[in-house]
Amino acid sequence: MTAGVMDNRSVNGADGGGELTAAPADMTNREKGDVAERTPSAVRIRDYIRPAAALPPSASCRDALAVFRRDGERECIVVCTAEGEPLGLVMRNGFFTRLGQRFGAELFDDKPIERLMKDVLLTADADSPPQTVIDAALRREDGAFYDCVPVTENGRLAGVLSVSDLLRMSRDLQEEAIRSQAAIALQAANGMEQISASVGRVLESARLGDERSAAMLELARQGKDKLKRLADMHRLMAEQAVQQESRISALREEALAIGNVSALIRELTEHSQLLALNASIEAAARESTAKGSPSSPKR
Repeated sequence: MTAGVMDNRSVNGADGGGELTAAPADMTNREKGDVAERTPSAVRIRDYIRPAAALPPSASCRDALAVFRRDGERECIVVCTAEGEPLGLVMRNGFFTRLGQRFGAELFDDKPIERLMKDVLLTADADSPPQTVIDAALRREDGAFYDCVPVTENGRLAGVLSVSDLLRMSRDLQEEAIRSQAAIALQAANGMEQISASVGRVLESARLGDERSAAMLELARQGKDKLKRLADMHRLMAEQAVQQESRISALREEALAIGNVSALIRELTEHSQLLALNASIEAAARESTAKGSPSSPKR
C-alpha cells in the first residue's frame, strides 16, 4: 500500500449496534453483555470519524514524516495491511519524540514504519454503540489513553477517532440522555395527571355507586314494606273469605228453615181452607134440611 490519506468523513451505512473488534483485557463478560443490551442511540460513531492517514508496514519513517508535515494537525497514522486492516498506530507526539532523540533521524529515517508503530489495542466498528467505544477507551492504560481509535467498516479502515472526538461524542450522548430524561419526566408528569384524573373518576364512580346503593337499599326497603302490606291484605282477604263462607252457610241454613216454615204455613193454610169449605158445606146442608121439615107450608 502506498502512503496516502483515506478521507471517509461521509461514509454511508446502516445505523445500528455493532460490537468492538477488540476490547481491553479488563472488560468483564458482564460489562460486554450490558453493552450489547443498550438501546441504540441517535449518536453514531460514523458521524464523528475523521480522515485517517494509512501506510503499509513497509513504508519508511521518512514517508510517515512527510505525511505529518503535510498536515500539521494530523494526530496519528494507521499502519494497515494491503486489505486495509489496521495493524499498528503511529502517534504524532511519540513519533517526533523518537526522531528528536540524539541520532534519531539517522537511526530511523530509512527504517520501516513498523519499527516505531504501537500495537493497536482498540478498534471500533463504524456501527458500534458509541458508549461502548467510550467506555473501552477510558479503560486503556495511561500510556495508550490518548491514542486514536481506528474505526473500521467491513474490516477495512474507515477513519479514526481522537480523544477530542470521543469527548465530543460523550458530551452529545449526555445531552441526548438529558433530553431523554426530560422527555421521560414529562411523560411521567403526564402519566401522573392521567392517573390523578383516573383516580378522580374512580372516586366519583365510587360516590355514585354509594348513592345508587343507598337508593337501591331504599327501594328494597320500600318494596319490602309493600310486600308486607300486600301479604297483610291477602291474609285479611282470606279471613274475610272464611267469614263470608261462614255467613253464607248460616244464610243457607236460615233459608232452609224459612222454607220449612213456609211449607208449614202453606200446609196450615190449605188445611184452614179445607175446614172453611167443610163448614160452608155443613151450613148449607143444615139450611137445606131446615127448609124441608113438616112445619113447612103444605102444597
